[in-house]
Amino acid sequence: MVEPRFLSCAAMACMEVSQRYHSPLKNKSVLLVGDSFDVIKPLALLYMREGARVTVLPDYDPSYLKDADIAVIEKGGPLLVKNAGVKTGSLLIDAGFFWHNDHLCGNIDRDSFENAKGHLLPSPGGMGPLLIAELMANLSRAAKQSKEGNDGE
Repeated sequence: MVEPRFLSCAAMACMEVSQRYHSPLKNKSVLLVGDSFDVIKPLALLYMREGARVTVLPDYDPSYLKDADIAVIEKGGPLLVKNAGVKTGSLLIDAGFFWHNDHLCGNIDRDSFENAKGHLLPSPGGMGPLLIAELMANLSRAAKQSKEGNDGE
């Protein structure tokens, strides 16, 4: 199987967190909300490659959240996702970013998850550092490949 040279930094950041909290990912129920080419679509392929059961929804539907071991919410609206029937021990990754009522927030209402028994990577302040680390990994790979390509000239 041919591996792509570079993968989406956001998708890789989500995978890094998922593997830390729910490894192995085989047979885990994963909910992806959104339809982007930079996060949701590559992320769906990465989870499927690990053997996860993946559901992709173009728009948020709270009825799907109750069964998810992992949920990545990229699309919806400010503070749309509330803690109502979320599976115990689940991992929620907020990949949304909004300016709402004079402050930054994501799709997930983090205050409603304060007493939840699981894990939340909020927005803002959650995925950013991991995304930058994955960007640096891609940059390093690109530099190495560029150097290897120029050695023969």
